[in-house]
Amino acid sequence: MVWPLLSSTLKQISSASIGVNRCTVRCFGDNEISLGSNYKSIFRSVERKWQAQWLKDHEEGDNSVKPYASPGKPKKYVLAMFPYPSGRLHLGHMRVYAISHAVAAFKKLRGYDVIHPIGWDSFGLPAENAAIDRGIHPLEWTEKNIEDMRDQLRQVGLHFDWQREVATHKPEYYKWTQWLFLKLYENDLAYQKTAFVNWDPVDQTVLANEQVDSQGKAWRSGAQAERRELRQWFIKTSSYGLELFKELNTVEWPNVAKNLQKKWIQPSSGMVYKFKLKEKVNSEEFVEIYTTLPSDIFGASFIALSRSHPLVNKHVESLPAANRDKVREVCTAINSEQMSGADTGLVAIHPFTGQELPVLVGGYIHEGYATGAIMGVPSKNDIDNRFAKEFGIDVVLGAEDEKLVNAGQFDGLAAVSSDTDVILNKFGQENGFAYPAKFTRLRDWLISRQRYWGTPIPIVHCSQCPEPVPVPESQLPVILPANVELHGRGGSPLAKLDEWVNTTCPKCGSPAKRETDTMDTFIDSSWYFMRFADPKNETELITKESSMDPSCQPYLPVDTYVGGIEHAILHLLYARFIHRFANKLGLVESVEPFKHLIAQGLVYGRTHRSPDDGRYLKPEEVEVDAEDKGIEKATGKETLMEWDKMSKSKHNGIDPLDVAARYGSDSIRMYLLSDAPATQPFKWVERGLTGVSRLQNRLWHLMRTYETKMEELRQGGGVVRESTLQGDDLKTITNLETQTNATIRKVTSCYEKNDFTKVVHQIFSLYDVLAPVVQTPLCSTPLFHRSLSAFILFCWPLAPHQTEEIWEILEGIAGNPSVSHTSTRTGIHVFHIHNACAHTVGMIVCRVLKDLCRFLLNAGKNE
Repeated sequence: MVWPLLSSTLKQISSASIGVNRCTVRCFGDNEISLGSNYKSIFRSVERKWQAQWLKDHEEGDNSVKPYASPGKPKKYVLAMFPYPSGRLHLGHMRVYAISHAVAAFKKLRGYDVIHPIGWDSFGLPAENAAIDRGIHPLEWTEKNIEDMRDQLRQVGLHFDWQREVATHKPEYYKWTQWLFLKLYENDLAYQKTAFVNWDPVDQTVLANEQVDSQGKAWRSGAQAERRELRQWFIKTSSYGLELFKELNTVEWPNVAKNLQKKWIQPSSGMVYKFKLKEKVNSEEFVEIYTTLPSDIFGASFIALSRSHPLVNKHVESLPAANRDKVREVCTAINSEQMSGADTGLVAIHPFTGQELPVLVGGYIHEGYATGAIMGVPSKNDIDNRFAKEFGIDVVLGAEDEKLVNAGQFDGLAAVSSDTDVILNKFGQENGFAYPAKFTRLRDWLISRQRYWGTPIPIVHCSQCPEPVPVPESQLPVILPANVELHGRGGSPLAKLDEWVNTTCPKCGSPAKRETDTMDTFIDSSWYFMRFADPKNETELITKESSMDPSCQPYLPVDTYVGGIEHAILHLLYARFIHRFANKLGLVESVEPFKHLIAQGLVYGRTHRSPDDGRYLKPEEVEVDAEDKGIEKATGKETLMEWDKMSKSKHNGIDPLDVAARYGSDSIRMYLLSDAPATQPFKWVERGLTGVSRLQNRLWHLMRTYETKMEELRQGGGVVRESTLQGDDLKTITNLETQTNATIRKVTSCYEKNDFTKVVHQIFSLYDVLAPVVQTPLCSTPLFHRSLSAFILFCWPLAPHQTEEIWEILEGIAGNPSVSHTSTRTGIHVFHIHNACAHTVGMIVCRVLKDLCRFLLNAGKNE
């Protein structure tokens, strides 16, 4: 029999430890690997072996995809958040994927039909800027990064369903992004209106908020940025605000994520009161304000408008001449101070008292919320009070001793009372200056980007048609042209391509122009989880669940979603909106896209900054001394060391392949999963890997001892039959069975709770029971083999390379099936077999594996 790589290696390492400083082992045919006095390099050999096997299995396997699980099988859809192909992955990324891999692997062990896909959020401004800086096309930069990152993921042994891979910059993907936009437009959920943007007057281009510094300067030209109005496309997310708020109670998310979304949406019910303008401004007769505290109206001392209110934008030229310039200055400032404001020169009449109130514009008024105007009540609100003082406005007292004052016929009513609110609201409605309203703080989603590298908006503008005209579905996708010159200035690059812009109106046949804005990349990532379920479908975004076999579970919704809490507001909110819209279209039956959310903690790395100028130093510029202090090589001075989120800009991102070359990727994965709870921050300290390596070495040693002992017992005829056990041997094996069953229950529970730190603790508590027995003849019993099998299987989600190699040793000893392939004879989809079981011993293995499968599938039920 030809023993696997590990077996022969361990024997030679044993002899090497006696005094041989260097030895050579033969594996993979005639390939030789040189070993030092330690055998870390052999781990990499094991990893390469199994990665090659997994790739072969993928290439030779059935790579067809379907949007539902196999008939009669329960499904699990495990997903890590879409990666952006920005270059190389660092350990912060790897933690996310290690968690999702562990969850998916465990669910597979439990008998589920699991999908664990991955793809690329590959459109976006960073790719365009990188292409401009390098003088290449964004497509070239993007696809090179995808290739590199895909290679990294495979080299660290992360298992994904590569046959489901998608990339948002591919026409076969963004065809359906455009289709979704058309459906939104068709249902009055997409619209175009003027909105403010940051504008670079030198480069003549729109700037994202992060491209404007704290002094209001444009990042590339250094010019003072301006605030301008442009026609922009919006998605009406506010229309689902109340639904999105209520449904948060149905998902298993961390409270912090739910609360962030609730605060962002924040629905409220109140009243809108109409303050009549003393003099009309064109067609505008009233200023409407929204309040949830009607009784405060008697303390109103002024009206404050947001900087986007129509009175100070659309009608600014109709304001009193003496006030226009200051109003424009406030409304167009990039970094408006909270208290900045201007007097509009307008006067509003209090609807209850007839008092004249000045109308101002204030930088502290939330734009896009409710009516975009408030009544300033300085007697109750500190911000209003400071604003009133700045403009010399007298403070009106609306309540005293908890009773209304200066309220005319309502004097003496309780100042804070629902009964008072009812009275005031009724009076306002009867007299035509009030009406009830519900609002959320959720703003509509601005999706227009005056950039190239994004999904083209499938709209044409025709001079003969009064409204924007949608591109017919039969003409999708509207292809993003490749022949474009990128300079980062001068507006949208697409607007300069006459041959692409000029087209024919699909409605009336007249000459027309294409929309040159592209979509925000949050659109691409708002529905990708749906496409993963059915990525090869050329005729539909996804097969409608109503048309599926009723005996098959659709993969949607996602059962476990893994990603950072920083995405709790925008990405998760937009994804929930789009999925809800897909539900209303009948594409999916689920209302919420993600049942369970794991918000993993960030991985922190050490940063070193120069003590002279504070710049972040690259690793090669720093030497760490014996006291663990950083020394700047150029100056010999101690660096300013801090812990910070891993990032390229701070030079503290660590390439997992660099660490894997020293310790093996299984060690990295186990360290990332076991050293801190998945939802807690993780400080990367490389010396922590030595502890994990010791645990792995104990596993190797256990298997080497088992192999040697079994060979010895077979040759000497000392194999033990369970039926003959008695006395201490019977107690030992019974205790082993009891401990194994208890560990199966505990480990299963820990995996179900994603508590990987406790998983590792429980696994190695079983090791402490196995280690003494493996040195005795009792290791030849089926019960010991079952316990050992359980021990190894529990390691599989955490250390797949090592587990596969050790399982192959068991295959050599007893005919075990491989961990990652087909099924046992029971039909339960737990393992994939790519080598047939040995006859006699193989049947025993199948029996104990069947027993183990039963425990794995039922262990959590008795918790």
